[in-house]
Amino acid sequence: MKISLNWLEEILNQKINLSLRDLKNLLLELGFEVSNSEEYSPCTGIVIAEILNILPHPNADRLKIVEVRDDKEVQNVVCGAPNLIKGKKVFWAKVGAQLFNGEKIKESVIRGVPSPGMLLSLKELGIGEDHSGLTYLEGEEKSGTQAEKLIVFKDTILDLEITPNRPDCLSHAGIARELAAALDLEFPFSSFSFKEESYPRFTVKIENEVDCPRYIARKICGVQIQSSPLKLQQRLFRCGIRPINNIVDITNAILLEIGQPLHAFDADMLEGEKITVRRAKQNEKILALDGKEYSLDPEILVIADEKKAVAIAGIMGGEDCAVTCQTKNILLESAIFEKRLVRAARKKCGLGSESSYRFERGVSHWSSSMGSLKAAQKISETAKGKISHFYDTCPEPQATRAWTLKSSQIKKKLGVELPNSEAEKLLKRLAIPVQSLNKEELEVRCPTWRLDLNSEIDFIEELIRLKGYSTVPSHGNKFQLNLSESQTSSELNQTSEVLKDLRKILTSLGFYESYNIGFVSKKDCEFFEENQLIKIENPLAEEQMFLRPNLLAELLKNLKLNLSYQKKDLRFFEIGKVFQKSNGEIKERLHLAAIASGKSQYAWWKSKSNETIDFFWIKGVLENLNAFFNEQIQIKETRLEENKETSVFSHFPLHPSSSFNLNLGKPFEKIGILGMMHPKNLKELGSENQVALFEIDLETLLSSFKSDKKILPVLRTPAIKRDCSIWINEKILWEEIKEEIKNSGGELLETLIPFDIYTDPKFPDQKSISFSLTFRHPQETLKDETANILREKIVERLKLKFGAGLREK
Repeated sequence: MKISLNWLEEILNQKINLSLRDLKNLLLELGFEVSNSEEYSPCTGIVIAEILNILPHPNADRLKIVEVRDDKEVQNVVCGAPNLIKGKKVFWAKVGAQLFNGEKIKESVIRGVPSPGMLLSLKELGIGEDHSGLTYLEGEEKSGTQAEKLIVFKDTILDLEITPNRPDCLSHAGIARELAAALDLEFPFSSFSFKEESYPRFTVKIENEVDCPRYIARKICGVQIQSSPLKLQQRLFRCGIRPINNIVDITNAILLEIGQPLHAFDADMLEGEKITVRRAKQNEKILALDGKEYSLDPEILVIADEKKAVAIAGIMGGEDCAVTCQTKNILLESAIFEKRLVRAARKKCGLGSESSYRFERGVSHWSSSMGSLKAAQKISETAKGKISHFYDTCPEPQATRAWTLKSSQIKKKLGVELPNSEAEKLLKRLAIPVQSLNKEELEVRCPTWRLDLNSEIDFIEELIRLKGYSTVPSHGNKFQLNLSESQTSSELNQTSEVLKDLRKILTSLGFYESYNIGFVSKKDCEFFEENQLIKIENPLAEEQMFLRPNLLAELLKNLKLNLSYQKKDLRFFEIGKVFQKSNGEIKERLHLAAIASGKSQYAWWKSKSNETIDFFWIKGVLENLNAFFNEQIQIKETRLEENKETSVFSHFPLHPSSSFNLNLGKPFEKIGILGMMHPKNLKELGSENQVALFEIDLETLLSSFKSDKKILPVLRTPAIKRDCSIWINEKILWEEIKEEIKNSGGELLETLIPFDIYTDPKFPDQKSISFSLTFRHPQETLKDETANILREKIVERLKLKFGAGLREK
C-alpha cells in the first residue's frame, strides 16, 4: 500500500521530524515493512499564465505559437498540444524551471522559432499519465502565481507491507495513528464528532444482517461533476489510483485516507426510492464498471434497486448507475459486508479491486461512519452538493467487550516488569480505552477500528510493540542448552563441516541437491508397517499425512516430476531428517540419499559415450563418498536376502540382482541400501532408463567418523606393480576379497585396483577376477623379490580363506 508522507503530516497537523531511514526503521518496529520508497523533487520556476493568442507555426503544421502572459511579461511559447483555448490559464515552466523528475527547462529553438520554456500537461507536472493536452486551471488563480502554492510537489511515497490482521492500517489515518502513538503525538481524528443533522430517511432493506451488518446511505443532490482539484489528483496518482472526476476521486481519497471503500450511484438512474442488500438470484446478470457482464448466483451479495442488481457488494458497481458528467444527484454508500461473501464473489467473478482487498480483511464501524461523513463534507465543499436524505442501519454499534489485564500476567508473558501506570499510558497512546481497577489490574476495551484485538494476549502484545521489543532485557544465562547427551558444540561444528564437504563432492559429480517438505502420503510409505509411521494430526492435504520415514520416497517424486517435463539425465541428492517409530519410541535420524537416471556422462562437444547410469556407476559414487572418510569407515556390501525385519531400509523396491545392504563395522550394523530400481516400478515412474539409488543413515556413519586428516609427504621411492588373476567362487563378493588382500599386503600395499572379471560357461559356479597391486616402501627402494613374496602371500591367503586359485595363462 502506498502512503504519502505529506498526507500523513497533514493528518497529524505537524511535521514528522525523522530522516527517511529512521522513519522506515520506526515503521518496521511497529510491524510495517517499507518495501520501497520514492522521493519526488520540488518543482521551481513554474507559474500560472493566461493564453492571450494562438498563432500558426511558420514551419510546422502541428505546432502552434502560443502567446502567454504571467504577472511580469508576455512571451511566445511553441506548443504542440491539440487542446489550446484562448483565455484559459495554464502552467508555464519558464527557462531555468525544474520539473518533479529533476529535469531543467532550457531555452530552445523549435523548427526555427525560439521557445522560452514550455506549457505543461499532467504528465510533466507529475500528477497524471495524460500527455495528450495541456492542464487548465478552473479556479480564480491569478496569472503569475507560483505553482508551488497550489501543489506541493516535494513528497515521499512509502510502499508498505501491511499484514492481513491489521486492516485498520490500510489507510493514511491508520498509519498516522500508529506514528502518533509511537512518537507520543495527538491524533486529531480521535476526537471527531459523528453527530448527524436530521434528514428525511432513505429506505434501505437488508435481507440478512449477517451479510451486511451496517449500511449507511446518503442522498446528495445538485452536485457539479468536474475535474478534481490538482492537489487531490496528485495524491491519487502518486498513490496508484487514476483520477476520474471529483465525485469518484473523493470516494477514492476516503478509501486511501480512512480505509473505507465507498461507492457513489447516480441516484436518478436507480429504479424506485429503495435500496436492498440481498443475495443474487441464480444466473442474474450485471454489467459492471469495467464494461464486462457477469453472471451471478446466490453465494454473491449484491446491492439492488427495485428492479435489478446495481452493484456487486464490496467489489464493483454497475455501469448503468455510474456517475458521469451528466449526473446531478448521487447516492453515497458506506457499508460493512461479510468478509467471506466478498472473497467468494471476487474468486467467482475473477474481479478484484482496492475495495474488495479491504472488505476481505475487514472494515470497522469507525471507518464506515467516518468515511461516509468526511466524503459527504468534501462533496459539499468541492461539488456544491447538499444532503437531502440519510439512513444508517446501525447508528449505535454494540459496545466492545472488556478484558482485564493483570501486572503478573504481563510480566509472565513479556518477561519484563511493566508497572500499571506505564501500561495505562502506552495503551492510551494507542487510543485503546483503558481504566485502572486497582494497582494490579487494568480494564481494557477494543477500539471500534481494531478488529485484531480479541484476547488479553493481543493487548499485551500491543504494550511491548509500542514500548519496543529491543527494551526486553536479555536473559542469556538463565537457560542453558545441555549437549552432554547429544553433541557438544565442537561436534556440531564438525558435523556441519562434514555435511558441507559431502555436498561439494556430490555436486562435483553432477548431482543437484533437493529440499523436500518432509511430509508424505500413505502410498509413499507402502513399504512400511502402519505402526512404524508417525501420522500428523492435522495434515494440510492427504498427500502430507505422515512424517517421512526415508528420503528416497520424495526423491523418487522429484525424479518422476522431472521425467514428466521430458528431462532424462537426472541426478538428485538430499541430506535431511527422517522419522520412524520403533517400540513406541519416535526416532529422528539424519540421512543421506541419492538417485540418478539417464546418461552416465553429460553431453558435451567431445562426448562420445552413450552409456547410461548402472549399478557400477552409483557404486562408484558411493566409493567416492567412502574415500572422503579416508577409508576409516569400512562399508560392507551383502546381497539382500528375504528381509524379515522391518527397518527404514526394508522392502524397498530394488532389482533382485542389483540390491545390496550397506553395513558398518564389526559386528556389521546395517546403515543403508544400494541398488537399482525394480523394473516393474520404472514404468510407473515413466523412466526409459534404469534408476540407481542409495540411502545411508548418516547419523550412524558420522558417529564413528574421525575428521582429523593427515597430510603425507610425496614419496620419492619407486613403486612396483604386480598383476594377479584368480579363480574364486562366484558368490564371494569383491569387498570380502579386497579386505583379505589389504590385510595380507600390509603397509607396503599402496593401491588395489580390479580391472577385469571373466566367467566360463564350463565353470558356472566360478568367476575369474584380475586385479593390479602397487607396492611401495616409504623410505627405501623396494626389491622385486619382496614384491613377489607379498604377491604369493596374498594368493595363499585367498586360497586358504576362499579356496581361490591362480588362473593360468
